Amino acid sequence: MAKRYIDDQLFMELCGPGFSEPDHFVWSAVRDTSSRDGIFKLVDGSASSSLEHLRPQGMSGLCRGVVVVLTDPDPAAVNDIQRPDPVVPRWDSLRVEENFDSRARASSLSGIWIPAR
Repeated sequence: MAKRYIDDQLFMELCGPGFSEPDHFVWSAVRDTSSRDGIFKLVDGSASSSLEHLRPQGMSGLCRGVVVVLTDPDPAAVNDIQRPDPVVPRWDSLRVEENFDSRARASSLSGIWIPAR
């Protein structure tokens, strides 16, 4: 199990049967100073997608979160004059519960916004 804290309070756990934090991704958690929303960021540097089991703390019930993913099938892709938009934000909603799964795409940066309660 891996844990991240905000303001000295546990915010998010990555967990699951036999979980160990892989070396192909980096993750962090922050809180928006005005809305108090939680923001979970995950960079996945692997060549294939991975399923992460998330456990946000201090939640009761479920809510809709927002996820934005920056990725391209080519991990070396860059935005330039010939290809101005290979790496663009892709937005979606996400069902956030006390325990939920999220798929991290290969070679991606994902941000998950969890509304403050």
